Amino acid sequence: MKETNGLKFLDLLLRADDAMKTTVDSNYVENARNWWIWLYNFSNKSNSITTMTKYLYSLNSSQVFKIKKDTTTLLTSPTTFACTSSDGGYKIITDQNGLILENVLEYFKYIAKTSRSNLF
Repeated sequence: MKETNGLKFLDLLLRADDAMKTTVDSNYVENARNWWIWLYNFSNKSNSITTMTKYLYSLNSSQVFKIKKDTTTLLTSPTTFACTSSDGGYKIITDQNGLILENVLEYFKYIAKTSRSNLF
């Protein structure tokens, strides 16, 4: 399994669309908090949303900066998953024969393991 630098699955999940940074350290903190409240209510007070917001509100700006940097490094490094975007995206996931690329498969395995899910 790839080195994770102490990152949690939640850190990777909240990296998408910069949700963590937007919630904790941006010009849109109030908007993000309103969105989290709306999502909490819309989800019938989901434990998952509660866990995410509790985690987010426990972080400060310097922690968010480090987590974002570490997450970007993990995702984009050629020695780990070689994602083509800093929040875990790929432009191409298969080779010329339609077979999934090895780094993409490793990324899927990593996400499945860290989220305690079965790999499809």
